[in-house]
Amino acid sequence: MDILKAYDVHSYIASSLLPNIKMGRHTKSGDALFIDTDLGIVAVADGPERNPSASALFLERFRDSLVSLFFEGCPISFEETSAEIERLLNRLMATTDYHNSTTFSAVFFDIVLGERAAIFHIGDSLIFKITPENSRGRLTHQISRTNHFLIGRSPRLFQIEIIPVSSEDIMLLSTDGITDLARSLGKSADSYVSDYIRGKTPREIVDEVIGHAKDSPISLDDIGIVCARPFPKGCGRFQTKARTILKY
Repeated sequence: MDILKAYDVHSYIASSLLPNIKMGRHTKSGDALFIDTDLGIVAVADGPERNPSASALFLERFRDSLVSLFFEGCPISFEETSAEIERLLNRLMATTDYHNSTTFSAVFFDIVLGERAAIFHIGDSLIFKITPENSRGRLTHQISRTNHFLIGRSPRLFQIEIIPVSSEDIMLLSTDGITDLARSLGKSADSYVSDYIRGKTPREIVDEVIGHAKDSPISLDDIGIVCARPFPKGCGRFQTKARTILKY
């Protein structure tokens, strides 16, 4: 299994696309990732086997709509921006046909105060919040609620909420391939994250998942994964475009 796509911003963001391999050759991956270091958004999408490009197509529509909706220095509060993104996503969903159905899971960080994040979610991809080892309470918590709605089949998002985050928290977003990987190790996705991933940096988390996927004795589903701490505005602008899509 080769890593086809990866994007990192040192200490803040790490991401990779890992395609499934069948019959000794790569199959078309339906996973796609989106990273916007200007607005503070990371997202994953997973298209169906019959139309795997649907995920990247939706992320491209989302990116293009964000460009027209927001501009440099736009004085909009976190709450107002979250509401605008929600309305934008629901408009895009209403104009997506059944053939282009896909999951969508996104985290929008408050890049000014760094203490909140908005969650936008539909489908069976996963969002986890991972807190530092010295924190009280649960160190890993699944934020996303798994559902069987999809963009292209539902007119609205399934889950929208604002959660507290600290500068040391890590948000892990992954397509459902990580559930497949966890099962191959005899674990649930929640226990896999808790046992193997907490206490690591974003890059170490992605490397851990890659290592387990490479060593798996069985064929796994594609895995698209993004790990991100709350990051400052434009933190990746000198490494790549501010709005980046990773697709296969």
